[in-house]
Amino acid sequence: MLFLMLGGYLSAQDTLMHNGDTIVYLWSAEHQFKMNPDDIWSVDKLENVYISDGESIKKYDSTGVLKFQQSIKSFGQVTQLAPVNSMKLIYFSQEQQTLCFLDNTLTATEDCIDLADYQIYNAEWIATSTRPELLWVYDNVNSTLKLISLNTLGEVNLEIVNVMGILGLNSIDKILEAGQYLYVFDASKGVYQLDFYGGLLNKWDSIGETTIAADQESHLFRLRNEEVVTLGLLQGAIEEQVIFQLPKEGISEMQIMGTHLYFRTSKTVHKYTLHFNN
Repeated sequence: MLFLMLGGYLSAQDTLMHNGDTIVYLWSAEHQFKMNPDDIWSVDKLENVYISDGESIKKYDSTGVLKFQQSIKSFGQVTQLAPVNSMKLIYFSQEQQTLCFLDNTLTATEDCIDLADYQIYNAEWIATSTRPELLWVYDNVNSTLKLISLNTLGEVNLEIVNVMGILGLNSIDKILEAGQYLYVFDASKGVYQLDFYGGLLNKWDSIGETTIAADQESHLFRLRNEEVVTLGLLQGAIEEQVIFQLPKEGISEMQIMGTHLYFRTSKTVHKYTLHFNN
């Protein structure tokens, strides 16, 4: 469960009303990770934090200690960092249309994969899967979503053509898999929840959010302005909406891992825990 019970905290608190009850909540800052405005970042399941500028990549442990740093100039400009697990990190370069693989010391473990081997020619987004060695890739050519095998070069397990037309999207601004679902985000239209076969299960209209995140219990988080809108977090029902004020200004991205939320501002990734009681 993402939330921790509140007790003994003297920092400034906030409140919200939910089903007639007053809920007190508090953000507690855990660690900070410095970065540049254009850097790419991600967090793995052991809460190691990765930050890359396309020239080099750094790995910090969960307490903020720098553990490894490697030059990665040959991999091309980084678009996404996608941890498969604590021993395998995917380095996606849209510029080169390649996937490269790093181990827990940031050492390259094998040759990079050319996405053209999967008939993918203009990949814009990737998302790791809970199923071992599978990866979602969104290809802008024919608006195609593919689930590819990283073990068998060229093997495509699922292909959905014309995703934007099928869902009625203006753009695809993020994809992510969490729990038993794939989420497709269009900032202008909303969030679309798909099953693992691409079937549409739910849709939530846009409320001005800039990005989304989800935990492995399928709680959806939608970032907007100075708030984070959660679905299903307190009651468990997926349509149950609760809004929390953000702990800082200027937050543009977020990720969730374990009991922590990670918020990105222009030059820092902030690690927080959210405490509450009712």
